[in-house]
Amino acid sequence: MVLLRSVGLLALAGAASAFVPASLSTLAAGKSMPSQMSCRRAGPNVLRTSMAISEDKKTTFAPLPVPGMGPGKPKEVEVEQEIVAPKLESAVGIDYIPLLTALQLQEFDVADQLTRDLLLEIGGEQIKKQGFVYFAQVKLLPVKDMLTIDNLWVAYSRGKFGYSVQKKIWNGKKVVGDFNKFVQEIVWTKSPCGGCEGRPICSGCTGTLKRWTPLGNSGNEYSYDLKTAPKGHLPLTSALRGTYLIENLLKHPAFGDEKLETKFAVKAGFADNEKRYSMEELRFPPSPYSETKAIWDV
Repeated sequence: MVLLRSVGLLALAGAASAFVPASLSTLAAGKSMPSQMSCRRAGPNVLRTSMAISEDKKTTFAPLPVPGMGPGKPKEVEVEQEIVAPKLESAVGIDYIPLLTALQLQEFDVADQLTRDLLLEIGGEQIKKQGFVYFAQVKLLPVKDMLTIDNLWVAYSRGKFGYSVQKKIWNGKKVVGDFNKFVQEIVWTKSPCGGCEGRPICSGCTGTLKRWTPLGNSGNEYSYDLKTAPKGHLPLTSALRGTYLIENLLKHPAFGDEKLETKFAVKAGFADNEKRYSMEELRFPPSPYSETKAIWDV
């Protein structure tokens, strides 16, 4: 009985090591020999099998790993924390289940479009009727609803997407309120010549905004993959007609009291030699991307 158990242990050791002693074939053939088998634990994580050939000579087999343990300390396995669903609160009776579902399923392109639709919904009848949010109307968007939208984005992107994330980037040391640096940092732009792909856009070149197409259409150049999209990439906000909309969204009180850094600002008064802006220019401040935008950008 002892020999049968020993053969089993030796066969297991042989599978784990290229070295098989000649004495193993002797045992397998049923020949008797003055030997005894022993199993002993050598160290906390390794099981060693040894066979005493004689009283003064031993052959030691390769160590067998204990299941679930390696040599040394046990490997630490990162356990992804469960996402706690934010409260779906609304000051105007909005149903946030569609946005919640899209984000849970990581369908970020759908969630992006739903977010734009929701800004119209929570803005009231006038905003819904005109079909867009004018930058001066951003302050009318309820704090409770803007918080719900942002909390959902932050939670289900694990801190990668959301308006509050974009605000931190905008105010960060790399951007410091510079819109050109902001859109490059979150990769909303590409170089017009195509020579800067994978590298920062050349100094002094604003680049062009990437191509956006509606859901269901091909050619969209933005990223909706949680692993590959840069931090702050979503949700998208149009900046083709100027920077006021994105600035006012990031200044919304739902995203904290921290002042939004601004590198450029429209002055309240003008000196005699300063340009006077038309009402159209004030309504839609010129974007650095207007002159270089592609033909499909509207």
